[in-house]
Amino acid sequence: MKHIVNMSLLVMLVLSFMLTGTAIAEDNLSLAIQDVILHEDGSMDLIIYAPLQDDLASSNLTLSIDGQTVPVDSVKSFSNADFSTTWLILSDRSTVGATKGLKALVSGVIDMMAVGDNAGIIVTGNSYDQIALSEDQVSLKTLIESDLLKKNYQDRNLNATISSAIQYLNQFSQVRERACLVIISNGENTDETGMTAEELQQIVKENNITIYTFTFQEDSPRKTLINQFEALARLSCGGIATSVRSNVNEATALESLAGMQANERYFRVVSCNPAVAGIKGREISLSLNEGDFTVTASTYLTSDQEQEYSQIFAALNTPVCRLSRRGASRRGSHRRHA
Repeated sequence: MKHIVNMSLLVMLVLSFMLTGTAIAEDNLSLAIQDVILHEDGSMDLIIYAPLQDDLASSNLTLSIDGQTVPVDSVKSFSNADFSTTWLILSDRSTVGATKGLKALVSGVIDMMAVGDNAGIIVTGNSYDQIALSEDQVSLKTLIESDLLKKNYQDRNLNATISSAIQYLNQFSQVRERACLVIISNGENTDETGMTAEELQQIVKENNITIYTFTFQEDSPRKTLINQFEALARLSCGGIATSVRSNVNEATALESLAGMQANERYFRVVSCNPAVAGIKGREISLSLNEGDFTVTASTYLTSDQEQEYSQIFAALNTPVCRLSRRGASRRGSHRRHA
């Protein structure tokens, strides 16, 4: 009898482990489509976020447009694709002063720029017309030693400044195919003017920008306010929140960038050409198959993109106007040119 009971317990433990393992695997497997880029030859590039250590192969992915299967031509890491990133660094002047740790953190983000990337630095109180993007890392670093990052206790409109930054990243032609907003604050804003945390979170959810937050934790953090701040990263496409000690030194500040650097490897570009298969539509669905698990992400072409792709499709199917080379890209499922 005792033997039977022990065997029963063993079976229960094994089942419990298997179920727990399944839950963990399912929780860790995720997928998001950050952006869709159209080309004049009818091809599309999807910028996706898939936090898997292994490289993805075309065989791991199933793509469809309005329910019609489209072959996946290739999958590349974003760093190996022909696209670039815009890095916009926002420092909250009312809560973070120009310490050595802050300067090292901003400098480290600038060092992450790849060839073709551009970046800008703004502070609370800035509007989007005060943003200047540059590919020159040296000139960007001169701003770190200026008065730009100096603390100003009067600037307590972080939410409104973040909203303005998102508006800029969605509108202007200097912004690259992918945009990252890096926000540095202690996360404890209590004097916000003009925009609530909930309103800002809704704006983040409606956009395709990656947000990284770095929270300089005080000795007695106000956790509710910090959670609202770090939610901006969690709600964005592939964003992550990082906690930094308020008295951080230069070396530790750079260590804080490790998670951000590792996370950037999870952005990939999926290429396909639905026009070759005679397929057009609005809803794009992508499924990732990993072992026994499958996750699916969907997005929609904007009305402008849908109209544009219909025109491209019509031109490709008109013998006189047939195009054969890859043309200029049309980026942004949400972003607009100024």
